[in-house]
Amino acid sequence: MNDTAVKLTDITKIFKSKKSDDKVIAVNNFELKIESGELVTLLGPSGCGKTTTLRMVAGFETPSSGSIFLDGEDVVNRPANKRDTAMVFQSYGLFPHMSIFENITYGLRFKDMNKKAVKEKAREIMELVGLSGYENRNPGELSGGQQQRVALARALVVEPKVLLFDEPLSNLDAKLRESMRDEIRKLQKRLSITSLYVTHDQIEAMSISDRIVVMNKGEIEQIGSPEEIYYKPDTKFVADFIGKVNFLSGKVSKKEGNSINIDLGYNQIEGIKQKIDLNKNQEVTIVVRPESLILAESGKGFLDAEVIRKTYLGSYYQYVLKMPDENIITVDVVNPINKKEYNVGGKVSVSFPVDELHIIAEA
Repeated sequence: MNDTAVKLTDITKIFKSKKSDDKVIAVNNFELKIESGELVTLLGPSGCGKTTTLRMVAGFETPSSGSIFLDGEDVVNRPANKRDTAMVFQSYGLFPHMSIFENITYGLRFKDMNKKAVKEKAREIMELVGLSGYENRNPGELSGGQQQRVALARALVVEPKVLLFDEPLSNLDAKLRESMRDEIRKLQKRLSITSLYVTHDQIEAMSISDRIVVMNKGEIEQIGSPEEIYYKPDTKFVADFIGKVNFLSGKVSKKEGNSINIDLGYNQIEGIKQKIDLNKNQEVTIVVRPESLILAESGKGFLDAEVIRKTYLGSYYQYVLKMPDENIITVDVVNPINKKEYNVGGKVSVSFPVDELHIIAEA
């Protein structure tokens, strides 16, 4: 992929407060490029600016400053109906008095197509999303998952250059949400359609995206692949927002090339490979995921800790440990049926594989 389909340059959106003369900066100095055929997800907590950003791309909101380019053209002053985009909404947005066929082909009314071509196009799209035979039904006769398929078909049938998703799966139950996200990703890759997706669900973002944009308070915290975001977070916010994580505080005690030792105060971790520039005695935070840690019997690992809670979660045991400095960490032990169990109140040894550790420099 080397063609930029969407480009947002220095986008800022400021709203006036309804209760005072204060101004609220919803999005601040936002920069993003999306390549042709790529699916990029805006991920963050409520109020981070992700939906506002999506709405600006769609043309439903106008930036206070900055430019939005679609296929190289600045469309910031172009109305939504003049942009070659289509939106899949969280609430489906179906017309209850129309049949499924009429809902799906609604956007084709504004295109120069004869009835035969419209019918054939609808048939192709309905087959693609698994709705063949539902043409004459009404939305009220369909399940939530089927209604979302209709919303997706309605967006796809107009063949937009950019497909926009506004938390499309949040109204579905967990199992259906998982199957629908897999289906959306499969269709997006099959059609190679450039897509911008919004969600607050980390698992959804990780499973569906080529790249993820993590947002916080209207600004970008990090842009990267799901693997980069998960294993190499730029900030503590990103690390904490994406999945479960342990933080360990320490100081750089030795630096030799790109290898460092970190003093935790009660023990030292040696030989950590790190690309960022760090100085001796610099304070750092070690980021390590619960599934990366290794448990063993007391005295047989890096250091001992106390088991304060143990929870069986099917595919893994989750242990909560108290470290020598009273810090609390979590360890996930997968395939528990084949692993030794450790009892609450007892001591256990925990080891930190250096290639699983990520370092964030403290300011």
